[in-house]
Amino acid sequence: MDVLDKRNLKGCNSVMDNAPIHKPEKITEEVSKREYRIIYLPPYSPFLNPIEEFWAKVKTLVRRSPMTDRDNLVARIREAAEQVIPEDCQGWIRQAEPFFERCLNKEEFL
Repeated sequence: MDVLDKRNLKGCNSVMDNAPIHKPEKITEEVSKREYRIIYLPPYSPFLNPIEEFWAKVKTLVRRSPMTDRDNLVARIREAAEQVIPEDCQGWIRQAEPFFERCLNKEEFL
């Protein structure tokens, strides 16, 4: 949230899945106190969450060659994340967009 504060993005929404780690009261209180809002995705909806595609690509890149020791895992993840380009992110968002309206209308489609 510090990054959002520095960029003057007060009032923005943070979209998250329903993982228990995202729901502790301490976190939700801090988000609210800092004038942000959390919007939780519907259960079992990874197709609405482009970050799932990001991590899938990062994991694929990390797994391309065997790990030689644990010490280089963080570096390998960082290197893989740096290979994700803006066009990847734009494509993942475009892929999710057709589902937004249908979810807002509470249509069943799976």
